[in-house]
Amino acid sequence: MQNVPGGKWRFACINSPRREQVVAVAREIIEGYHPDGFHLDMCFNDCVCVCDYCRPSLERLCGTKDITMEAVHAHWREFVDWRNECSASLIGEVSAMLRENGVFAAHNGQNPLWLSPIYGFDRNLLPHLDPYVSEIFYDLHTADITMRWHQAIGKPSCMLVTGTSPSHAHLSIPLQAWQVSAACAKANGCSILGPCGVGAYPDTTSSKRLLDTVRQGLDFFMEDADLHDGARPAAEVALVFSWATRKYFREGRLDWSQELDGWSRVLIEEHISFEIVVAEDIQSAEELQRYRLVILPNTAFLSDACCAVLAAYVHAGGRVLATGEISLGDERGIDRDDFALGELFGITRKGVTEGAFAMEGPLEPEPAAGVFQQVAATGQVLSLRLATDPAGPVAGGPDPFPVALTEWPVAVSHKTGQGQAVYVAFGLGRYYVLQTLTHARDRMARYLDLVMPERQLKVQAPRHLEVNVWHQETPERFILHLANRTPLAHDMPKIHEIAPVCDVRLGIENPYPAARVTFRGTEGTVSMDANRIAITIPRMEVYAAVLIEANDKT
Repeated sequence: MQNVPGGKWRFACINSPRREQVVAVAREIIEGYHPDGFHLDMCFNDCVCVCDYCRPSLERLCGTKDITMEAVHAHWREFVDWRNECSASLIGEVSAMLRENGVFAAHNGQNPLWLSPIYGFDRNLLPHLDPYVSEIFYDLHTADITMRWHQAIGKPSCMLVTGTSPSHAHLSIPLQAWQVSAACAKANGCSILGPCGVGAYPDTTSSKRLLDTVRQGLDFFMEDADLHDGARPAAEVALVFSWATRKYFREGRLDWSQELDGWSRVLIEEHISFEIVVAEDIQSAEELQRYRLVILPNTAFLSDACCAVLAAYVHAGGRVLATGEISLGDERGIDRDDFALGELFGITRKGVTEGAFAMEGPLEPEPAAGVFQQVAATGQVLSLRLATDPAGPVAGGPDPFPVALTEWPVAVSHKTGQGQAVYVAFGLGRYYVLQTLTHARDRMARYLDLVMPERQLKVQAPRHLEVNVWHQETPERFILHLANRTPLAHDMPKIHEIAPVCDVRLGIENPYPAARVTFRGTEGTVSMDANRIAITIPRMEVYAAVLIEANDKT
């Protein structure tokens, strides 16, 4: 393949004549079958094509005829802009033809939160999609956050459950896996839930077991459809996603994704209701005022305008928590020499290191690893990095052997105006995701409590119970969605039975002068004291909802 050692055709190139064929085949299907919607599946890949159609552009972008990954990484910003433009324009051609024929575009948008921008879908894809179609596969958590992201981008959320067992297209996944998927979808505002892989090879139309399981799963999802109509998240914590950070993070690395993943997991495990906010959509500090806390998980690329809005939000009394490379680049992918939000967090950049290290803990030094920003701080230093023995531990491996305190802060708290900003100098959330060590999770929870001493919800329940707060205008009510994700939420093929959750206790501020509380999918007791509502649920199975409405009869 172009005399590149190891090169080969793996995917048809969308810059080749195959591009016109894709559009032509789609038109033939539309004109011949007149469907309501059309799904272009898996029209992306993570490869760098060096065919005759791509090579001239690559040589121009990279400034060399020797196209290697090193050359692409050295010109990442230029390459990824071109790559995404090629992909979006093809999807745009197909969708324009669909809409001319009254057909909605439901192409596979996959999961941008978890995949590198080299796959070729970015913000430019959104105008060409009607619902946003993603998939629930092995990890229910990634699907959970994807559905919250769907809400943030303003697209109807369509989730496809991988409805067949791995390696056996004619066998259904267990009903319990369908149920936990549907419970998660109901708790996160999913508009459309459907199967993926049903009807593929071999022919599954005769598989009664598979079809019955899918039908039961969809029936379970639709039982509470009335709670979805016109409802919106009512969380008081915002977790920021940035298109620019996803697109321009160096060499397509997913540090930012893993950091967002880590903080979202801890928020769910701590029963802190949150929603995702898109950095590029934030226009004013007033838009953020309803949030008690805004979290910026290694949000490296932010515009000057967004930084100004965040600073104004904190000066007016808001609270932010940021990590790692926050604001070290702008929305065009151009690096900055120092943090654009450095004054807000009370930090100045002095250097950067990567690898294993140790940090002060409440009882003893604690291990950590990642890209560490060396900063000078004017705020309150919460923890310091420890120097480690360069010879490493006696047992070998990455475990750091701490020696003495250094001058470098691990975390800084800075009061600004009426608000507060907390900065963590490395990807703490990423470290938690990669290592799943409880000391990292506990540190994250301490920082959350520091910057947000009062939580919207007080919950006593296992960590795998998801609790989300939504608001519905017609009828006027607040909805607490409870989803039993089970301890196996991150390994769904192993979910064959669902243990109930017992003795769940919830506390929330009463949103009405007088309230009436009812239950879906469970039973419970309610007590009201002053401005608080206390709820006890003796037992719930997979999904339950608590409805809080104004009591007009009192």
